Amino acid sequence: IYTMDDGIPYAEWVAVADGKILALGMGDASYIEAKSVIDLKGKVVLPGLIDSHMHGTATGEALNAVDVAPANCVQDVIDLIAKACEKPGEEWVFASGLNIPALKEERAPYRWELDEVTNEHPVIIKNVTLHGNVFNTKGFELVDVPENLKGIVCTEDGRKTGEFASDDSAFLAAGNAAMLQPDSLLMKYIEDTVNYCTSQGLTTISALDGGLFDSTDRDVFMWINGKDKYPIHVETFFQMENAHLAKALGLPRIGGCLCLDGAGFEGTMAMREPYNDGEFPTGILYWSDERLYKFLWTSNKMGLQTAMHALGDAAIDQYLRVYEQVYHDLGLEGNPYHNRIEHFAMTHMDQIEKATKMGLILSMQPMFTYLWDNPDDDKIGHIYEDMVGRERCDMSDAFPKIIEKGGIIAGGSDSPVTLVNPLGGIHAACNNPQEIRRVSVHDAIKMFTINGAIANWQEDIKGSITVGKLADLVILDRDPYKEPESIKDFVVEKTIVEGKIVYTKEHGVIRWSMY
Repeated sequence: IYTMDDGIPYAEWVAVADGKILALGMGDASYIEAKSVIDLKGKVVLPGLIDSHMHGTATGEALNAVDVAPANCVQDVIDLIAKACEKPGEEWVFASGLNIPALKEERAPYRWELDEVTNEHPVIIKNVTLHGNVFNTKGFELVDVPENLKGIVCTEDGRKTGEFASDDSAFLAAGNAAMLQPDSLLMKYIEDTVNYCTSQGLTTISALDGGLFDSTDRDVFMWINGKDKYPIHVETFFQMENAHLAKALGLPRIGGCLCLDGAGFEGTMAMREPYNDGEFPTGILYWSDERLYKFLWTSNKMGLQTAMHALGDAAIDQYLRVYEQVYHDLGLEGNPYHNRIEHFAMTHMDQIEKATKMGLILSMQPMFTYLWDNPDDDKIGHIYEDMVGRERCDMSDAFPKIIEKGGIIAGGSDSPVTLVNPLGGIHAACNNPQEIRRVSVHDAIKMFTINGAIANWQEDIKGSITVGKLADLVILDRDPYKEPESIKDFVVEKTIVEGKIVYTKEHGVIRWSMY
């Protein structure tokens, strides 16, 4: 048993009562009068795993969508969509995982190309980043995006291709498409997401929903209303700016992917220096300093935790500049409201030093560079370097430098950008293809346990196997400290939440329902 508690780092047994850790220790435990005993026969126990950044509803959609990630060219995408559109009817067809830089043509399919195979179905294909999407003509017309927004892609002769490549147009298009779906479909997405996460050894997920991906925000209220039914803990991050509404809903936090900038693949991640190519030379900053100050000041003044998306160094500059003023004006010390920067990807030492000095929690995704800065993968492993060059690529995901400065990194998947897989995230952090990013197994596990609890302002009740904390545990078939090179292949044997077994490898997830 690896506890992630520095006071008692190891144990051979743990006793659970009333949903909490009652005792733990080494050697003989016969003095504990247990009603039942689980003999793990040499298996390994960790604190329940935590995904600190994932989009719950969008993950459920991706689990039910056409996966176009394997496509190597535009025709591959069209063929995958064609198969999904064979069934008669006018239902929406959803697809996910479109990785435009990995396609031979380095472009998305045009809507008229999709029209040839989609029959009466409206179609939306979401980019792997979620910061862009493409529609067939029927879907394009139904989402009705105003023509004055950035990112509406056209051919050289001015024809709209059906692609949206900037947050302001892409998020509105995706949100309008979601708005047209029935409640029953969104509830299925939620149920499928929770079940999948439970099977992955997660006992807590940070679900960043509403705002960006459903123009009605229905999904957020569904997540909140279902809170007592889930087999695992769901911490809702409402992606909006209305601090008063968050407070009225009883939420301790606000934000999530409130995007100061966009994403790298679309060229909208905001950079100090220009990209190697692209429509937006240095990306896009979507917020003014004044708007950001008002949001951070108001939210912290009301005692709310905040979370903001900042991928590129220019967006991180903006956040740190503005928050430093808020920090000063509110007279803050440390980080009393557990404010977070989501992604914190393309960084410099001055930013790392400033962020860690103010105690900001850095919510990061180790799988990103594991996949997209991997010299052993000819298809997608070159994408980051192609975007910004080797020198700046090496600045991204600076995990060891952050840890060296005492920073707190909370690990997540950004699912469905990379599908929920905490063991894969731990593996990626300690086995990154670039040695400059690798951390110890212990630090990698902390990202998805105790640091995840800190990132949710819950380190007093979860994140480590400590007497008095919730009995949230995961049982693995192997020892990550002894086989660090194979963590991604480990099997989750059991997921335990507040002392109750909610998943076993043999029987799956316990029965429950949104309905």
